[in-house]
Amino acid sequence: MHDLRPLAHPPTGLGWTRCRAVLAGRGMPVPPLPGALADALVQRSRAVFTTSAWDMPQAHRDCVEQWLAAPVPSRALVAMEGHGLESLVMRVVVATPELGCFLRLRVTTLPGPGVPTHERLSAIFSLLRRALDKADAVHREGLWPHDHRLLLDLDEFRQPRWGWLGAQSPSQERVLSDPRAILQVLMSLDQLMPAPDAVALA
Repeated sequence: MHDLRPLAHPPTGLGWTRCRAVLAGRGMPVPPLPGALADALVQRSRAVFTTSAWDMPQAHRDCVEQWLAAPVPSRALVAMEGHGLESLVMRVVVATPELGCFLRLRVTTLPGPGVPTHERLSAIFSLLRRALDKADAVHREGLWPHDHRLLLDLDEFRQPRWGWLGAQSPSQERVLSDPRAILQVLMSLDQLMPAPDAVALA
């Protein structure tokens, strides 16, 4: 089983330390990454950090397709891309042989109506952390569906999508477009866990 827990051990790698500093300098929250992947981050450019499994910081859909074709080894990416106050993008990838989470999020530092960027991204990262924790719990219980992978493609520039894929033949027929994709992933993982035992009332 693969340890997906973001806090399996506190990351101390130089790439992760620099990544946190770059995000803090831009007023961005830090995404949750499993400790081993966070420690393996390498700085590719001023604001792009990846593990060595990536050939290069690819386009969002290319990253998804690469994982669909070759889910091994585990990999991660954290990047700030674009130019100007309204064209910035934050990308986060956590991809293991069983779980692929691909986020492409709109970023703006301009004031305006709605939830400020930092708070919105923090809320999304909180849900991602919950998904990683739940996936880890399903693994530890030995309940992960055999030969299946779970995809979360949260792309704010297109329709978000999610779904279970056969590991040997990753047909995307079961990938569903859904604006609540990350919540659907959480509910799907919840359904794999056994119901808690009823508590006897004294």
